[in-house]
Amino acid sequence: AFVRSEASERRARRRGNSASACAEVPRVCLRTATSDRPSFTSSASASLSLSLPARLPQMASLSRSSSGVGGEAGDAFAGRRDGPSPSSSSPGTPSPSRSLRPHRRSSKAEAAAAGLSPGELKLRKWRRMLDRDRVCTKTEITGSLPPGTRRVPLAVSAGGPANGGAVDSVVVPAASSSPSPGGPAAGTGAGNGNGASHGGTGAPVQKGDSGFIKERKRRLCRRVRKGIPDELRGIVWPLLSGGRQLLLQNPGVYDHLSLYESSTSELDIVRDLNRTFPGHVYYMQRHGPGQRSLYNVLKAYSVFDRSVGYVQGMGFITGVLLLYMCEEDAFWTLVALLKGAVHEPMEGVYQEGLPLLQRYLFQFDGLVTSFLPRLARHLKEEHIVPTMYCSQWFITVFSYTLPFECLLRVWDIFLFEGMKVVFSVGLELLQCEEENLLQLNFENLVQTLSGKRFDIPACHKTVDDFLRKAMTWKITKKLQELGEAYDAANE
Repeated sequence: AFVRSEASERRARRRGNSASACAEVPRVCLRTATSDRPSFTSSASASLSLSLPARLPQMASLSRSSSGVGGEAGDAFAGRRDGPSPSSSSPGTPSPSRSLRPHRRSSKAEAAAAGLSPGELKLRKWRRMLDRDRVCTKTEITGSLPPGTRRVPLAVSAGGPANGGAVDSVVVPAASSSPSPGGPAAGTGAGNGNGASHGGTGAPVQKGDSGFIKERKRRLCRRVRKGIPDELRGIVWPLLSGGRQLLLQNPGVYDHLSLYESSTSELDIVRDLNRTFPGHVYYMQRHGPGQRSLYNVLKAYSVFDRSVGYVQGMGFITGVLLLYMCEEDAFWTLVALLKGAVHEPMEGVYQEGLPLLQRYLFQFDGLVTSFLPRLARHLKEEHIVPTMYCSQWFITVFSYTLPFECLLRVWDIFLFEGMKVVFSVGLELLQCEEENLLQLNFENLVQTLSGKRFDIPACHKTVDDFLRKAMTWKITKKLQELGEAYDAANE
């Protein structure tokens, strides 16, 4: 930081104070006969280290002086990247700001230089980011509640917990407008649906990103869209959704819910176990480890939030999570998604009357009318409404619709950016299939639109191309306008 360039010396000489410059700033840059680049010798470094304590105040004042001596040294010390002015640099000498600017190479070139495959390089970058931020430790969790959360009493059944009521409260996102988690206990009559049963107002508060997201949001967005390494999804997904923070704030709550509580939805959960990913090896065996874990998580959530209970689509959401994490992580990630730890709460999709789903369907119909007018006219002529084909897109977040490789990539983006990715991917699917859909009648339209896709659309060669194109849809402003129109129509 204290090395002077030749341009500094020439500028100092022109201003007539080269003598004072040589007296104040030690010269540690020595030219070699074989190279034009400066090389630092050990003796020069030793002399600099010995003289620095005594000269540091003088050098600091020198770099801040208006005489121009050591101006570039001061800039380097302050971390500036401004090079010498064009009038002071010699012809043909490159600007230091250009020579110091890092050149960003592509992933393939970077992997080739490191002797790694692109997948191995991606895994290394993610591991470095996780290790640097120390996101998996409990050091960030303090005794006070994090912003955007609240503590509410945990309702228990009439028999009471077998452990003597050791767990009596739970920390949840404060932005949820539904009744308190767990709901009123049977026969208590408590709870009025607005949070009054636990002493709160029920008013939503401003949510914020988790610490993992705040640090490097732009870089994280770029890496998430490129795909999270399969080995790290079990760590990154709870961090992106806010489930990890809820887990650390609520020790022992999941065990309490799954072991000591009973749910009125248990028979419905057991009946739907064989319908959730019936072709996947983890859930294929009846009463196997996959189905047992799925039952435990769904039963615990039906006790945790009795206002929502259990809906069949929740099995697909939980089934995807359990493929990459343990039961407790999957449970709190599900809570974070439905209660809105980071993004808009999803619980309205599963509540009685499906209020949030109706809003999503209205918005998606408006997007199709705006961006795909020919297809919208054809669907209207055939009396096809969004409820017939895209309800399951929002209820299961494409868990039943897309091929598994593409599904995981969509979930990477969904957990980071929210429900907007469902609208974008849905529009891209319809655009890719538009020419084929325009030739179909009512029966074939319903079957094609609501059916499972076993491969990505033919107009895209890879999943990367498909998602890259899907995320180019500019729908944020239109979604807001359609949401306001829906709210005004339903007041």
